[in-house]
This record gives sequence, structure tokens and C-alpha cells, in this order.
Amino acid sequence: MLSKHCLNYLNKYLNIVLIFVLLAKKVITMNILRLKEVLAERGVSGKDLASKVGMTPTTISNIIQGNNFPKPETLVAIASALDVDVKDLFIPTKERPEEREGLFVKRDGEFIKIGEIDLSYPIVYINPGPK
Repeated sequence: MLSKHCLNYLNKYLNIVLIFVLLAKKVITMNILRLKEVLAERGVSGKDLASKVGMTPTTISNIIQGNNFPKPETLVAIASALDVDVKDLFIPTKERPEEREGLFVKRDGEFIKIGEIDLSYPIVYINPGPK
């Protein structure tokens, strides 16, 4: 029979191991795809994408949420369906230099900044201006 002191120690040790396992699982299953953002940029729903690539909406939803990771050929099919490069489906792993440029319109002979464009992704940020 183990002493009360040993049982307490064992209980604390098992709790620490359990926390470590849960943290490791979270790190392993973290989402490295930016599919949700790409779908929003392209104005495509998960259901539409599923139809285009021949998958179920549930499978696409699981990929978006990070519960499943697609095979390379599925990534290629998704990129093709969304008309993006495969690398655009991933969250960058390195810091990039600032790749933003201003967007301007010429009004009455004067250039007015209306927003910015991120040259690393096909996203345009428009400042709607005063209302």
C-alpha cells in the first residue's frame, strides 16, 4: 500500500503529465492553414468549395477548423478551385518585411490615399473614409 504522501505526489505528477499531453495535442492540432481567410477573400463558402473539389462540406469544415489536415493533392485541388497558389493557403512561418503599399485616387489634381494593399496576399484594405 502506498503512503498518503506518495499518493499525493503521484496525483500531482499525473496532473502535470495530463496537462502536458493536452498542451502537446493543442500544438500538434493547431491550424497552419489560412483557408477560412482565403475563402472570405474569394467570396466562396465552404459548401461551394466542397462542391468544387468533390468533398463533403463536413470535411471542408474540419479542414478549416484544423481538425483534419488535407493530403497534398487535396491542397492542390483547393488552391486551384480558389485560384490561388498553394503557399497562399498557409500562414507564413517567417516574418516578412512590410509589403504594403498605399492606394491612391486622383481627385481635382490631387492624390488622395484611400487605403492600402498587402502585396504578400491578394487582399485590399479600403478605408471607407468619413461618413
